[in-house]
Amino acid sequence: GSLVTKPVDFSSLEKAIDDATKLASKPSPQPANYDASTYPYGQCTWFVYNRALELGVEYGKYMGNGGDWQLAAGYTVTQTPTLHSAVSFKPGEAGSDPLYGHVAFVEQVKSDGSILVSESNVKGADVVSYRTFSKSEASTFHYVIGKYTQSSVDKLSDAIKDATKVLTDENAKQSAVDKA
Repeated sequence: GSLVTKPVDFSSLEKAIDDATKLASKPSPQPANYDASTYPYGQCTWFVYNRALELGVEYGKYMGNGGDWQLAAGYTVTQTPTLHSAVSFKPGEAGSDPLYGHVAFVEQVKSDGSILVSESNVKGADVVSYRTFSKSEASTFHYVIGKYTQSSVDKLSDAIKDATKVLTDENAKQSAVDKA
């Protein structure tokens, strides 16, 4: 017999993938909405704490100055550039304050090993700016891995479940067509 296949409708799978992609994408920082109850408004720590929360990553409310973040208990610290981590600069490192250090947020780890960071208080308090560091520079920094918030884990889990259900349903439909 001839094999007759029905075209598969991938629109619901595409929507599930689109939803998951939106979760993983990086919205622009929205400093007007940032909490200043634990870190001083406009400072690097204020920015990174709040920027991370926008993307579902949490850091402690009292981790000290930017250079102290790499010493905070309960966090993994690595010298491997890591997406959505806090890069904690020791005092004087990469032009940071000689007394307090600095902290920035890793927005991208590029294929060439360089990183793009967002930060505040490099060009003035509450001024969000960006810098790119080369692979060789980036390999010397300390990256503090945040904790994923439960809501971000739940959203991603739901998106994966939705995509899996769509694939399972489409496979079942295709099997029925194949058997017919």
